[in-house]
Amino acid sequence: MKTADTVMLTGCSAGGLATYLHTDYVHNQLKEKWSINLKKFKAAAISGFFLQHATVEGKNVYPEEMKYIFHLANSTNGLNKKCIDSYSINEQWRCNFAQNAYAYTESMTFPLNSALDSWQTGCIYTSELVNGFPNQKVTNNGNCSAARGWSNCSKNPENCSPQQMITMNQYITDFDSIMSKTVTYNKNGNGAFIHSCHTHCEAQTDAYNKFQIDGVTMQNAVSEWWRSDGTDPSSRHTYAPCKYNTKAGTPHMCNPSCRL
Repeated sequence: MKTADTVMLTGCSAGGLATYLHTDYVHNQLKEKWSINLKKFKAAAISGFFLQHATVEGKNVYPEEMKYIFHLANSTNGLNKKCIDSYSINEQWRCNFAQNAYAYTESMTFPLNSALDSWQTGCIYTSELVNGFPNQKVTNNGNCSAARGWSNCSKNPENCSPQQMITMNQYITDFDSIMSKTVTYNKNGNGAFIHSCHTHCEAQTDAYNKFQIDGVTMQNAVSEWWRSDGTDPSSRHTYAPCKYNTKAGTPHMCNPSCRL
């Protein structure tokens, strides 16, 4: 890394979350200690924007799990410092969420995510605690897809009823709103590719070259942003999700490129 002059920080899922949490730290370390030649640094987190969001039943399953792990790991000094400094001691656990770390990220960044991420629909939106506590006996967070009547829908939106699809669309609305209301999202030099395909870590598969929004593939969107000099308005490199169809008897998917 001492000779690195061009660096892209990325990661998928838990690695995507880590990218949000540590982008500025890595950038600052490179500038101050690790590299004498750094000319370009950008970050592109993949499928790591896990929402601080209640379940379809209104239960705060995932927020409670993230709060629990924040205290278990004594994470205060391992998260975005500006985020930590903005909260009281009792609320600093919120900086364990991508949405809050992202809001304080200063380095150029480009989220790659589904607004209806397949991991989130099961393990955040339709999950349950186990006996009232986080489930530490499995690799998933909590008891995924366990909300009564939601298992099939959470695993495949085409199995959702029209009413369930309205609820799933609400997650897309919330995702888009939470991300887009931040200063980071609208800052020159940034961008985002937020689609509606029910997938996870898709940027590490063939979908990277196939998923499209307004005729632009994920790969082309990233490349255009990467080549930009950091002065472009974020709107030039930002792609937003569509809502699923809710009419009975018709396919729900709204983006044809999701059908690989």
